[in-house]
Amino acid sequence: MTPRSLSFGLTPPLSVPMQFILPAPWLGSIAAVFLLWSLPESLQSRWRPELLAATHLFTVGFLLPVMVGALLQVVPVVFGRSLPGRRRWSAVMVALLAGTIGLALGFTTLETLWFLLAVTLLLIALAVAGWGLLPRVFMAAPGNASALPMRLAFLSLLFGLSVGIYLALGYSWPGRFGGARLWTDSHVLWIAFAWPLLLIMAVSIQVIPMFQVAPAYPRRWPSALACLIVAGLAVGTLAPAIGLPRLLAELGVSVSLGAAIAYALLSLSLLRRALAPGRTLPCTTGTSLTFNSSLPVRWRCSPCGAERCWM
Repeated sequence: MTPRSLSFGLTPPLSVPMQFILPAPWLGSIAAVFLLWSLPESLQSRWRPELLAATHLFTVGFLLPVMVGALLQVVPVVFGRSLPGRRRWSAVMVALLAGTIGLALGFTTLETLWFLLAVTLLLIALAVAGWGLLPRVFMAAPGNASALPMRLAFLSLLFGLSVGIYLALGYSWPGRFGGARLWTDSHVLWIAFAWPLLLIMAVSIQVIPMFQVAPAYPRRWPSALACLIVAGLAVGTLAPAIGLPRLLAELGVSVSLGAAIAYALLSLSLLRRALAPGRTLPCTTGTSLTFNSSLPVRWRCSPCGAERCWM
């Protein structure tokens, strides 16, 4: 896609994305302070309520609003369709913040009411945001290189959130949803690995050639790698759940990891070709491109991920 095919005139007012981006660092700071305050108990186990609360304050309160704010800038320009009115997005941000705080309180108090309130508010926020963004992504013109990775990113987010809701129900009613905790690692994979990685892929297809004056991505490679990432994670998630061999799940996750690394290497090769003689590629560029691809460093599979190991 060339700059001529981008609809810069549809860029929303700066106040629309900034209302998501500006409050985000405060939630991230609260997460850090809360984690420090709860030391050392919070790091004794991955299941400690304090650690879970701090983790979701950071991911849902900091990372998710920043991603939504970025999408509000990118989607109209890349897919050529304007966004609905400003008041809708203000309501989304309020519900997102309230739901995040409710989720943190639910983890710290283990009260069912807080979990139900948090899930309700977050579902409302994400449903309204999805109603404003998804039609524009799924109705993209043929030939848009960012369309398929962006669609897969939203589907990954949807699946990860569905698992997250199931986990929240498991904390609220452990007697009825006793096996929910076994899906924790699947939730992490789709929310912390697939969703941000696919989103970065969809955006970098446009950003790297334009702002780094690099060659365009090969036409079919990004879509093929995005499909491999999702297919591999689907196998790694579902194979243990339906009783298939552990080796098959490990192979699926390995395929996803390999596809992510391949995309990072492809991006780095394009950036190197854009450099003038004598210049070197900044370390931060390579680090940012390879960070998400290195998340699942170690992976041990058991039914539904009960014993999977990270880092």
